[in-house]
Amino acid sequence: MEMKKRKTVLTGLLLGMAICLSGCMETERNSEERSTTTAVKKNTDNQTDRLYTLLNQDLLGKAFLWEIGEDLIVDEACGFAKEVRGEFAPTKQEPEMVPQALVTTLENAFYDTDMNQWEEDSVYEQTINAMGADEFILDLEELYVHFPKIVDYRDQLQWKDEAFALICQFYEGIPRDCRNCFCIPAADGTDYYVFAAWEGGSNGALRVCLTQRTGDSFVLINEFETPNDGGGRVIQYEDEFYYIFRQCNYNLKVYDALKIHRLKDNPEEETVVIRFLPTEYVWKPSDSAAPYLADTGDGDAIDAYIAQIKDEITSEQYLDRGTSRDGARVYYGDEEETADFLLDAYKTVYQEDLANCGTPVYLWKTMFIPSSSHAQEYLRIRFFLFDREENAERELDQLSQYDMTGGIRLFQMWFREIGGKVYTFRMYHVSDYNYLLNVMLLEQDRATQVRAYLLSPRWEFVVTEGEVFTTNG
Repeated sequence: MEMKKRKTVLTGLLLGMAICLSGCMETERNSEERSTTTAVKKNTDNQTDRLYTLLNQDLLGKAFLWEIGEDLIVDEACGFAKEVRGEFAPTKQEPEMVPQALVTTLENAFYDTDMNQWEEDSVYEQTINAMGADEFILDLEELYVHFPKIVDYRDQLQWKDEAFALICQFYEGIPRDCRNCFCIPAADGTDYYVFAAWEGGSNGALRVCLTQRTGDSFVLINEFETPNDGGGRVIQYEDEFYYIFRQCNYNLKVYDALKIHRLKDNPEEETVVIRFLPTEYVWKPSDSAAPYLADTGDGDAIDAYIAQIKDEITSEQYLDRGTSRDGARVYYGDEEETADFLLDAYKTVYQEDLANCGTPVYLWKTMFIPSSSHAQEYLRIRFFLFDREENAERELDQLSQYDMTGGIRLFQMWFREIGGKVYTFRMYHVSDYNYLLNVMLLEQDRATQVRAYLLSPRWEFVVTEGEVFTTNG
């Protein structure tokens, strides 16, 4: 009996030890699993943090342009543009509103004047001055002669707009916010005056009024609006008078047209627009960028890809060539649309391993269309890392290209996998209708410049009649 009791106690002790040992082992396993899970999450967090620190730099900015020198690139682009623009060829369209000889003369002046250089000694200015452009406009001293009621305030006036503010008070029929005045003497002794007044709007529209003077009153004959000032002038060709100004591509702020209003019965509709627009683009490797480019072994494949997309990327759809009022659309390469997260209900997010680091970078991009007469069209693009554990995104604000910057402007950015690596393609607006395509390889935080092409257009003149502009339309 005693022996039986001892066996029972021993069995109980052994069973208790086994349970205790099993519990310890289970506790150890749970501890190891928790430790492993924590380590995995910690490694994931470290990976996200590491990539954020690595990539949140100005890796896609304009550093390579600054290193080369933006002025050098602009000069090279302008020189190349002159080489490829083509021989002067006047339009074959014969307008009814104005003499064909006047159109050809102005086209010739446009051809011989750089689009961004309309100084007083330019061929264009010399041409219209020969038609009285400098003769009919009234300067400050001449305003005292034509509007003697402001003479007593001479010592208080320094600028023409200050003089016009008084003239509007003392004389009837003159539009408010007047900027310029032109006097056209008639053969019958009656003087006609043309007033150009600020109409407002983001591009600086003007209201131009043709009036007949009667004593101290000015009777409105007719009026029209222009989308911008454009150095508006009154000129005379043969026996008729015209109001002419340089019309601006609002998105790029490029003067690419001359518009003529005939100052007769209906100047709003009796118009001729002479546009000088790109027909096709000529490409060349940038000489100024050449010393900064490297070979990654994928050169032939990159060139083949560029040849494949040349027509598409230079179409009016993706490159502003002056005929679309809405500007260019955003271009996409191998970026993939993703539903991992949304910035908001209206912004689609894409992903691409653009840094060749094995982790997707998320991006959203849009074309900025200016609402200011000083701003230009450019691409806005934002980048993010996505932490799946936290189900949250972290913006790479230093990598993103969002704020407007001066000088050469980013116009398109897209990505393409070539030779097992993702390359970044960037199109910049340089000047006029000249562009620069840059190709780079981003490997984590190491940027290698691979290609740089200048794109300049061949041109043609296009004449349109009866084009009406209104600030409401």
